Amino acid sequence: MRNNDQNVTPPPPQQPSQGFTPSPQSFRQQLFPSENNPGKGMSIASLVMGICTLFVPVVSVYVVISGLAFGKLGGGFSLIAPYVGVATATVGLILGMFGKQKSMEANAPTGIATAGIVISVIGVVIALLTLEFCISCNRSLGCI
Repeated sequence: MRNNDQNVTPPPPQQPSQGFTPSPQSFRQQLFPSENNPGKGMSIASLVMGICTLFVPVVSVYVVISGLAFGKLGGGFSLIAPYVGVATATVGLILGMFGKQKSMEANAPTGIATAGIVISVIGVVIALLTLEFCISCNRSLGCI
């Protein structure tokens, strides 16, 4: 019986198991899943436009105050800034909606687009209130 056991070849030595090593590309995609977000650029542009819109009241009120200090010079200029604010907020709102739609289609995060939409809506409201303020101030000054 011993002779039969000696004829059996031993199994080959096993190589040490190294486990699964992901490629750098797949590891990067795990860490940053939103890299393939086609709406990211529009979302960031929407956020920037919304933030820029929030500066409209500061510019408009400064122009109205300078109009009070320097006469009727600032009166007409104070009406331009709120219109610019409404325009930038509207563009930000449109970009935010398109960016959110494209991000949702790609199953990517939509947080930046949502923030851009919200800030743009707030910017439209503030710009319209500022426009009303500037019109009433200019009427009281006799500029329009």
